[in-house]
Amino acid sequence: MFQWLKNKLTAPEKAGPEIAHQPPGQVFPWPQGTTLTALDEATIALPLAIFGKDEPIGSVVLGPADMQMSIPKEGDKFFIRLQPGMSVSLTKSCQAQVVAEDGLSRRFRISDLKDKV
Repeated sequence: MFQWLKNKLTAPEKAGPEIAHQPPGQVFPWPQGTTLTALDEATIALPLAIFGKDEPIGSVVLGPADMQMSIPKEGDKFFIRLQPGMSVSLTKSCQAQVVAEDGLSRRFRISDLKDKV
């Protein structure tokens, strides 16, 4: 009797969002729908190939209007710069990497759609 209540009372609480420490230059997978929230100022390099022909940036990269983006004239990557507290997600999966001249890891809170349900 009341097994569901007993299970609820003894079940561990859902853990909060994961915190990642990402070293610069190390490639990491960024799954579709996963949100990264910068805990430190961070620059992330992403492949330009994530965009289809004539596809607007805003249909793939979802972030605040004041997020800085840079697309160099040459090369196969573009860059997003996040201030602490800024969140960004992608509508497509890709491989990305942190860019940091100081060589220090950057911290991110990681969450995805299932964490918000």
